[in-house]
Amino acid sequence: MADEFAARLTALTDLAHSVKEISYLCDHVGSGISEYTNIPSGAWPDVARNAQHAYESARTSLAEAVGGTGSGKGIGEVGHDIVERLAAVLGKYGDAERAAEIATFDVGKALHDSTAGRAAQTLIDDITHASQPSGHVDRDYPALGAPILNAAFGFRRNIGPLNTSLGRLKQGAPVLEAIRALDAPVGIRDAVRYSPLVEALRSSRGLLLRTAAGFGADLAIATIDASLVIPNEVAPHPFAVEQDRWRKIATATAGEGGLAGAAEGALRHYRKYWIGDASDAFARYVDSAFVQTVNRFGDLALEVSDLCGQIARAQERFMAEQTVIHITMIGALVFVPAFSPIGAAIASAVAAAFGGVEINKWHGMHDAMNGIADATRRVTEDAQALAASCRAMISGESSALSTSL
Repeated sequence: MADEFAARLTALTDLAHSVKEISYLCDHVGSGISEYTNIPSGAWPDVARNAQHAYESARTSLAEAVGGTGSGKGIGEVGHDIVERLAAVLGKYGDAERAAEIATFDVGKALHDSTAGRAAQTLIDDITHASQPSGHVDRDYPALGAPILNAAFGFRRNIGPLNTSLGRLKQGAPVLEAIRALDAPVGIRDAVRYSPLVEALRSSRGLLLRTAAGFGADLAIATIDASLVIPNEVAPHPFAVEQDRWRKIATATAGEGGLAGAAEGALRHYRKYWIGDASDAFARYVDSAFVQTVNRFGDLALEVSDLCGQIARAQERFMAEQTVIHITMIGALVFVPAFSPIGAAIASAVAAAFGGVEINKWHGMHDAMNGIADATRRVTEDAQALAASCRAMISGESSALSTSL
């Protein structure tokens, strides 16, 4: 009988530890998610402004769900209330030592030492680093400057990347692989400013303008390029970074081996020893109002991760295709005699074709980004519903947590 009683208290203690681990993680995510998942305005292509606004709404709603607001509790705060209730039950049954252990439980060490907690601890370390000054500097994405001027006058700098790409193409490499083969610098700031995709596009633009200048078509081509391409000339790297970060959030909370799974196991162990109407009601509350909410948060974080990946891939394709368009236009002009009526006529046709292709590409990119924006808005709606359910936990919390177990 004594052994069974001890097992009951151990099951209750283990559940308290598991819930406290989730609350600890939620505290860090709630306080650091704003900085950790920020994609500054300068990193977004102009065509994706709707997607940018939708992304900001989604991450704000998810931050409210996990961390709460001034008007309501989030997942972490509800978890702390559950832990306090479990500690009070231990005290009621005369186990003051276990109750004190819950209060002094070293969550950081427990996460580090457990398989389920390693993803959570890795995420916490990443969030902490992102919030530090040294981690924040590289998050300030710089403007890309004046690409046409850089390309037109920086000949020696621009010709190198393009020659490298063309050399890869001659070896039979796919276009995107050839562009990726350029040496990528280290660091987010450098990756944005000196992305191989950006450098290849600037180089091809410079060569196209210099080639077109002999035919008097450079102004028309530059105008089209400046209005449709340059505003969207940003590297995909920031979105790939956020794709990875949102995936880490999802994995730590609801992924296979995440903290929600560990809490479900602890809850099953609790139900094995705590039987009765009050205990069942409490267990249902912890499961439906807390654990499943954590799972839903993780699912939404994974959806945002996938959407960031879609933006990165769309931007990557757009940049690579623009370089190919430039090179194709160069090829259409290079064998035409310059400063001649025939050359001028052909150059006009090339400029018109260039404009048609660019308009078509812009519309394709615009439609793709708007589709991503619509999907992100649906995530926002789900996140707002999740935040509302967190607030609704409060109404069921008093009865579920105050009933004698």
